[in-house]
Amino acid sequence: MTKAKIRKKLEKIRSDIEALQKEEKLLMQEEKAVEDAEKLKIIQKSNISSEQLIFLSRLKQDEIDVLMNKRKEAGEVAKSDKEKKKAADNVIG
Repeated sequence: MTKAKIRKKLEKIRSDIEALQKEEKLLMQEEKAVEDAEKLKIIQKSNISSEQLIFLSRLKQDEIDVLMNKRKEAGEVAKSDKEKKKAADNVIG
């Protein structure tokens, strides 16, 4: 195969890749639109108002914050317990 043929083939492949990337991007956008439409149908079917959605979103974030704080406190308690045990071991040992 000649150098010119190789370059020509590479150009075609790069062009094909570019076209496929554009198609991928469009399909991903379509997929997101379909998912959003499905979510919207569920919300409408459930008769959930926008105010309720906002409230649920905030509530969810608040719950996450509470759980993270509890987890952090539990980690600090566990560290404290480990430190106490280590100190006791040092005193005994």
